[in-house]
Amino acid sequence: MYIYCDESGSFATASQPGSWCVIASYVLAEQQRVRARDMLRRYKLLAGATYRGEVKRSDTTEAIYFWFLEQLSIVGGMVVAVATDSGANQGAAENQVAQVQRIADALVTADTTQRIEMTKLMYEMSALSPQLYVDYGCRLKLAWRTIRLSALYFGRRYNATLGRFSWRMDEKSPRLHGLYHSSIPGFIEELAKDEPLELLDTGDYGALARFLVPRDVLAGNPITSPPPVHARIFSAARMMTDDVTFVDSATCDGVQIADLIASGLYRCLRGGFSDNQRACQLLGRLLFAKTSEDPVVPLLHFTNGCDPTVDDAAKSAVELMGRHARRLVAG
Repeated sequence: MYIYCDESGSFATASQPGSWCVIASYVLAEQQRVRARDMLRRYKLLAGATYRGEVKRSDTTEAIYFWFLEQLSIVGGMVVAVATDSGANQGAAENQVAQVQRIADALVTADTTQRIEMTKLMYEMSALSPQLYVDYGCRLKLAWRTIRLSALYFGRRYNATLGRFSWRMDEKSPRLHGLYHSSIPGFIEELAKDEPLELLDTGDYGALARFLVPRDVLAGNPITSPPPVHARIFSAARMMTDDVTFVDSATCDGVQIADLIASGLYRCLRGGFSDNQRACQLLGRLLFAKTSEDPVVPLLHFTNGCDPTVDDAAKSAVELMGRHARRLVAG
């Protein structure tokens, strides 16, 4: 499957609440990519541009953007997103220090190889600005959420596409590139322990076999008798880093679509559309979540202590999107 990621808004700490920023992934099976590309080109032509150019949401009218969202729901695929309020992240630097300290504490029981990797991680994480630290945290949460939901969705539709997770991300800071490969695998494995893949007994997950642990399975040895679905353990890190490319969005149709989606979600949370209710309905149709999940767009924060208050506009937008989102039943 192809997973295109982009963001909207600044992750820099803000002085006022309601300073939302969003990071979203748009996930397609190989069979859906041509339709998505053709639809994006039609959108660009309606906006008065050529299909080779890049068109932002703000470059078009609200009516054209709503048409784009309607067409996107016909193409298929799935959208997963998380958001954070930069106005509630005044404690991001302290949160960052606490995370680094947890890694330092874990060095006591680590073996030699682990100590080398963890020391490198401590250095890289400490060197991040609070803005990049929040960006990094949101990317991590989005990545594993995307994998979990796509396994549920595609396992009953385009199951063969689960054999490869091809990530295409908008070009970002070189520091994030390094962290992506050195530390996200370790952190995402920890997330996977707390939130394992939830698969359906009726789904076909044969394509996920290459991600199975133990190690001999990952090495490509044939599986004579795979464990039952509920007992299988997968390498989350491999799913996340097996095929990753940072690209210029101008050269990648999928990332451009992800940008348009993230920008729309960003505007919805701020109540910025003339018809914000319609925008929430259309974006909600693209979003996926488990039946038991609420909200459909998780609102993250990076200040230790109580959860911050969510402003009424954002709360209303997320609730409305949740009512129109497609829900997945986990096994």
